[in-house]
Amino acid sequence: MDIREKLLSWCPKPKRPASAYFTKLAKPLYASILIGGLLLIAYATVILLPPMTFSVVDESGRVTEVVELVLFPGGAIVVYRHPVYDPYPAWRISIRIHNYVTCEEDLLAYLGSRTDALDELLRSLSVIDKVQVTVTFKEPLEPASFKDLYENYFTESDGPNHSAIIVENETSGELETIILNAPSPEFLEEFCAYPKTGLRTVSVISFEACLRVDTVRTLKYDPRVLLVDPQECLTIQGLVRKYVLKGFNVTVDMPPLLVNVFEPEFTCGTTTTEGLLTNPSEYDRCRLYLIGKVSDLDLFEGAFFKLNGELIVYYKYYGINLSEQINVENIGNGDYISVVGMFFQERFTLYADKIEKVTREKI
Repeated sequence: MDIREKLLSWCPKPKRPASAYFTKLAKPLYASILIGGLLLIAYATVILLPPMTFSVVDESGRVTEVVELVLFPGGAIVVYRHPVYDPYPAWRISIRIHNYVTCEEDLLAYLGSRTDALDELLRSLSVIDKVQVTVTFKEPLEPASFKDLYENYFTESDGPNHSAIIVENETSGELETIILNAPSPEFLEEFCAYPKTGLRTVSVISFEACLRVDTVRTLKYDPRVLLVDPQECLTIQGLVRKYVLKGFNVTVDMPPLLVNVFEPEFTCGTTTTEGLLTNPSEYDRCRLYLIGKVSDLDLFEGAFFKLNGELIVYYKYYGINLSEQINVENIGNGDYISVVGMFFQERFTLYADKIEKVTREKI
């Protein structure tokens, strides 16, 4: 197995629909802003109307929403708004990093983006500050190698943290990938041998830790390490401040543990925009081939067009600009094209990486 295959072996495998390929992104839903006059009206209404006017809340209408998304090569930082009771109906914010990895190029883009984010964060901190990170290894570390790495870097880590490990089930003899609490130094030997009854540790894939800045700077250059991914990069810190100032309780999820196997696909199926938009969850975060009619295309000021009047297709975004190809093929509104790209359910949007003009006879 060469290094490219090893790198790909820790990418999440995308869902495969019946007749397509894809990946994922998100749709911002903008919360309404209550201005001073509206607050005054609401206050007066509470006093003047019977209490029952505001006593019933229909929870079926309160769902988790995506309110903001920051794209970066290989993934995105997504801001979610969740319904809670506090003790009355309210909202909280969570911020999560998603990786959109379906091929080697996506993986390398994600690694580069998150490494840049780490470097930017470290430059803003002193050497004695601590950073919460998710460490993914280039290939699963056998217990002895992991123990050596742990003793060199992780003994100072504060908890609670998690790790992804491969274990052998002693009853069935089968290998399993599980997520466990990361061990404290006194339980390291147990973790490296039998972390749970009947399960023998085979190797460790990734590890969460809270480490000093100087330790992180050394760790990221260890030849066994693929990625050191920070929980709160400067972009996320800015989002936290933004929503705290708006009065929300904000939490930040840990960076993803990369544990699954990526299996490349070599064929591309087809679907229709009607089928896609009718059942978007089937195609969420998947790669898709579509044929349709172009509308709302503006090469001078725009970055997207509509396919069959329904699906938004972006042709200009991070690392991708298909404007020249569209111009060379003289694609305009009313023309028919084939397009390949990644579909994201939350925005009902396709991010194209291939576009080709077709004749109506080929449809």
